[in-house]
Amino acid sequence: MPYRKKTSKIRGIIRNYIESLAVAIVIAIILRAIVVSPYKIPTASMTPSLQIGDFVFAYKLPYGIQIPYTNIRFGKPTTPKRGEVILFNYKVDDKSLFIKRVVGVPGDKIEFKGDKLFINDAELKRVDTDQEAYRNVMGSQYHDFFKEVIDKKSYEVMYKKKRPKTFLGPLVVPANSVFVLGDNRDASDDSRYWGMIPLNNVKGSVFMIWFSVDWGANESTRGQVRADRIFTWL
Repeated sequence: MPYRKKTSKIRGIIRNYIESLAVAIVIAIILRAIVVSPYKIPTASMTPSLQIGDFVFAYKLPYGIQIPYTNIRFGKPTTPKRGEVILFNYKVDDKSLFIKRVVGVPGDKIEFKGDKLFINDAELKRVDTDQEAYRNVMGSQYHDFFKEVIDKKSYEVMYKKKRPKTFLGPLVVPANSVFVLGDNRDASDDSRYWGMIPLNNVKGSVFMIWFSVDWGANESTRGQVRADRIFTWL
């Protein structure tokens, strides 16, 4: 009898652990589906802010609750702020996800003159920054780096040293849409080529780098964890 009681007790403990684990898994799935999701940066279009090998979190609640693996969404998406980094589909029926920075919101007039960006007829402020700080960025020797400021939010952008001239617009961002750009301005497919991004296509706001691994061209550092980028807020 004591042996049976001991066996029953062990089974009860195991059952409790399994039930707790199952509940934790279900909660994690729900949180991932509707609150916060992790994503990996596969391209250099958002360099230097986001680099290949960065793992980021995207906050999804402001853009409605979406049923996983469907286009069904509950709640009206909010309009992201200028300077915010968003996760979105280029097309509603496209499963590919993209990450770019919002530079134009509904009603904004957008215009490119050469490599200068104008928002509502005002040139977007861009200041020189320490070029040496970006020496580990892949292809840094061929690029100029700047700090861009929009609505008091600052972030880094890069341009080719021999950059092409761009002339576009003026364009007015329509209602329920945003105009997005990659921070790697001469190596990014974005609203300059796609047009405006409907708010219904936005999946979340990218707010943190939670892990980072160097997958650059330098063999001596390839595969190393970039500790200085872990838990970096955008």
